[in-house]
Amino acid sequence: MTSFRSRTLSEYLLIIWRRKLLVFLLATGMLISTFLVIDRLPNIYESRATVVTSGASSDRQAVNARVAAATERLTSRAFLEPIISRYDPYNGGGNIDADVAEMRQDLKVETTYRSDFPERLTIAYRHTDPALAKDVATDLVSVFGKMNEAVEKQTAEDLSNLASQIGDVENRLREMGKLRAATAARQKAAGRAAGAVGAERAQRIASASSIETLTDKQFASSNKLASRSDRLRSSRRSPKWRRVTQRPVVPMACCSSEKLNSRRSLKTTAPNTPTRIQRSFKRAINSARSITRSRNSTPAGAIRIQRP
Repeated sequence: MTSFRSRTLSEYLLIIWRRKLLVFLLATGMLISTFLVIDRLPNIYESRATVVTSGASSDRQAVNARVAAATERLTSRAFLEPIISRYDPYNGGGNIDADVAEMRQDLKVETTYRSDFPERLTIAYRHTDPALAKDVATDLVSVFGKMNEAVEKQTAEDLSNLASQIGDVENRLREMGKLRAATAARQKAAGRAAGAVGAERAQRIASASSIETLTDKQFASSNKLASRSDRLRSSRRSPKWRRVTQRPVVPMACCSSEKLNSRRSLKTTAPNTPTRIQRSFKRAINSARSITRSRNSTPAGAIRIQRP
């Protein structure tokens, strides 16, 4: 059995050199066929758009929901069909289903997240016509513009509703302030009236107490007058009074002038004493009558004190 020895690099180069015409023809044919195939391939243009999302950390869930809804809308038939009808990018001849499927293949949507928050969205569309690819990409991005307009409109409506609610609350607060002021005025007037009533009540109590003191004084004076009148009557009827009045006359020689003057004054004042007491008693009776009249003419609500 014959064995083959290993060839060296120089020997391989020598073989290629010996078959150089064949190698050149094969290489030329491959290059020409490759050039022809590449030349027949249509030029593909890609239009790319980037949408950056922004929002507060508290609105993270709302932004995620909006981005997910917008992504689903981009690939929905309801959204792609009007674009196909407007531009007719595939010349499908009325076959909307095939055109929608082909557009979904040419359309690419990528979402970049950062800590579970959509940072940006990249929308890419490929087509042989660069102008058409640009227009289609613009229409695709308009979804987010419409979404922003809808959000702005909703925000404006919320602000208007909030402003109307704030206005209603302010009106209610004004009405409550007016009611509170009216209530405070009523309470103040009621306090003044209560003070006036208290002052009047205190005056009535003071007048009643003064009437009571006057009545006590009247009663005491009447008792004193009665006791004095009783004493005078008893002194008139008593034998002692007779003895004093019927005492024998002492001779002038044994009595001094001072004793005679005292006896004369006693004789002159003794008969007049009952008349003075009667006058004072009449005055006390008149004062008692005036007090009784004043008690009968007291206003309604005054305190009347009746002694037993």
